[in-house]
Amino acid sequence: LQLRDKKFVAISKADALQQANTLLQGKRVIGIGSPRASLESNGMLQKLVGKENFYAGVATDEWHCIQTIQQVLNEGPVLTPSLKEVEQADAVLILGENITATAARLALAVRQALRQESLQYAETLGIPTWQERAVGSACQGLRTPLFIATTTPTRLDDVAQTLHRAAPDEIARLGFAIAHLLDNASPSVTALSPEQTQLAKEIAHHLASAERPLIISGTGNASTATIEAASNVAHALRRTKEGTRLSYVVAECNSLGLAMLGAKNIEQLDGAKTDTLVVLENDLYRRRSQSQIEKLLTQTEHLLLIDHLQTATSEHA
Repeated sequence: LQLRDKKFVAISKADALQQANTLLQGKRVIGIGSPRASLESNGMLQKLVGKENFYAGVATDEWHCIQTIQQVLNEGPVLTPSLKEVEQADAVLILGENITATAARLALAVRQALRQESLQYAETLGIPTWQERAVGSACQGLRTPLFIATTTPTRLDDVAQTLHRAAPDEIARLGFAIAHLLDNASPSVTALSPEQTQLAKEIAHHLASAERPLIISGTGNASTATIEAASNVAHALRRTKEGTRLSYVVAECNSLGLAMLGAKNIEQLDGAKTDTLVVLENDLYRRRSQSQIEKLLTQTEHLLLIDHLQTATSEHA
């Protein structure tokens, strides 16, 4: 589509390519990628505009969280589990992430993991694990311990052993306290309430007793501290538990892919002037304030949008 007389009209692919060539050749070009676009599309946009001109179309707070996750996964010894490995976890701690809203398939795997305690008990009684009714009757609702610390209710709350509602910073402090209890080398946390101290001890005890503990966190709270706390817990456990796994959840399919490509923070675009801005499968108004985006659009002569959705950004293309 091309804007003509304030209306978008359909043009041929050849015409579209010719128009794009006119807007790109010999121009100062900046590209903004997208966490909902494919890794291949983001990669091709980066190749088109050059790595130094390629930006992540992600809100700044979320981008810092994504980069923290990337750093932890690159540098840490704790492995990311497959969904099958999640189902085999025998203790689960979720820090600051509502996984039923952000990773429904992972949430289902966690529900499956809650059967591990009853299945292991059934085996000691000589009951085949495939005999669901017999296992359920013998185990009487025995479940793998699940601990959830989030800001709001989740749809896993009904199967959790313990729930903790708190602000993101307090959730992070709980995570750091658990890590310190598991390993004195982890930083200590001061000024915890008696209830928080007791909760940290309870969670640390169950995680330390497990053979395959699982820690889950993510970008949902927009808190790098929570992400780092989850890492500390996993690292503390990994020193004695080879089966420890750490799973991070991100908001969109290629949030982490953008970080791996080395995209720049969208904030770095402030004050940048360009002839042509290429936006890939992204509505910029979802990423920053209206005033910030409109200021950016006034600094570019042409906006070239590649998308399959009608958005607020497409109205300016």
